[in-house]
Formats: sequence, C-alpha cells, structure tokens
Amino acid sequence: MWLLVGGLWLTTQRPPVGTAAIEPSLRIDINTAEAADLRLLPGVGPRLAENVIAHRTAHGPFAAPADLEAVPRIGPVLRRRLTPWATFSSPSAAPPDAAAAAPR
Repeated sequence: MWLLVGGLWLTTQRPPVGTAAIEPSLRIDINTAEAADLRLLPGVGPRLAENVIAHRTAHGPFAAPADLEAVPRIGPVLRRRLTPWATFSSPSAAPPDAAAAAPR
C-alpha cells in the first residue's frame, strides 16, 4: 500500500527477500502523537489509535516498541509491523507541564 503523506509517497510493503530494506521516511512519536497521526501507521485505525492514547494516558509513556503489546489489540505481529515507523520520546524529552513551570 502506498500513502501520500506531506508530499512524500510512503510504502507499507516489505521489500523482497535479498534486497535492501526500505527505511521509512516518516516516523511518528508514539508518546506525543494524536489519534490522527497514529492512524497514519500501518494497521492502525480509529479505535486502535484511541486504545494507544488511553493506555498512554493511564500508564505513562511507552519506553520501547515491546511496550505497545500492553495495548489492547496490539500483539507481537502488529508491534513488529509498527516498529520501523514509530519513535518513542523519553519522558525527560517531553516539554514541561505548564503548571510545573509556573513561578511560585
């Protein structure tokens, strides 16, 4: 499947065996993405995007691709499919909370 994203054509197909791997030109930060952004990932629809956000809200940021398997409806196969397209910002890289940054 080919997707037109921001003027770039991206494929979700695997290269034939024995050829160089295709490096995704688009990566989505799972820890900061909104539902519309998550839906750009292969195999992620509206409900799964909401599951990811709900899990992230309830349990905090994801540290690694394997953490995605804790989200309902994501198993090892889908996690492996998402991994090349996903990044995971560390909690320290996230912008500070506005309330915490306010002077006292």
